[in-house]
Amino acid sequence: MAKHNRNLQVGERVAYSAAFLRSAGQVVGPAGARRGVIIGFDVLSRDTTLARIEWAGEPPRQDDGEPWRVNVCNLARVGSAAMSAN
Repeated sequence: MAKHNRNLQVGERVAYSAAFLRSAGQVVGPAGARRGVIIGFDVLSRDTTLARIEWAGEPPRQDDGEPWRVNVCNLARVGSAAMSAN
């Protein structure tokens, strides 16, 4: 079972975690510089929660009208040790 970052709250500034960026091979590129604010959560199951994100400098919604959604396991609070490699 994956560990979720359940300490994140609506209104917090977040970024992709350094561990996620490394695992996805995105250490270099725009994803590492992306910062956003959590606007809500979608709980899909006991083990899966998605954060709805408004990314700075990007349209607030995807082309299909839905907010950007990212698994909370892949996020880190801006300024935290979990995003230190970004």
